[in-house]
Amino acid sequence: MRHSFLDPGTVLFGKTRRRVLGLLFGHPDESFYVRDIVRRSGAAQGAIARELDALLGAGLLRRHEDGRNVYYQADKQAPVFAELERLVAKTIARSDAFREALAPLAARVEFAVIFGSGAANLLVIGDVRPAEVTEALAAMKPRRTVSPKVYPMTEFRKKAAENPRFFTSFLSGPPLFVIGEPDDFRRVRATRRSRRALR
Repeated sequence: MRHSFLDPGTVLFGKTRRRVLGLLFGHPDESFYVRDIVRRSGAAQGAIARELDALLGAGLLRRHEDGRNVYYQADKQAPVFAELERLVAKTIARSDAFREALAPLAARVEFAVIFGSGAANLLVIGDVRPAEVTEALAAMKPRRTVSPKVYPMTEFRKKAAENPRFFTSFLSGPPLFVIGEPDDFRRVRATRRSRRALR
């Protein structure tokens, strides 16, 4: 069976749109001015402007001006607001919340992946200790009960090579990538397969 490495948010929306939707529909009671959206998303201002124009044109956002600042907010009167808010909450906003919590460790983390059917399972691969990850996750708002599984990359590769089911155990349900990209994670699997073929 071929496992998918992409979560619904990644399949449905491009990277910039995911960040914009995650911010605005993840906080539907708040409005954000353009420079704040650019700063939080990490995308170029031109790309953000295009996304905001598209979402505004689709009737998904509200726009208002206050002095020199232009603010955007999710439009709760949009026909698909409830469905889109739920989709964002289950995919984009959830991974963004974990990404923000793990930000202090990000330079030493190669992958952070939410796996399984709920938000309680987190795989972290990198040069970090389990206690560091647990401490970082404790700062999440709202607080979540999370059971992180933490491995150095060398140990993770070794376990994946020794046990074919070890790797796929983290793919039960669409994984949500918090840190790292699906294609890079796929290559970890490819490395395991190539090493087994050489035996």
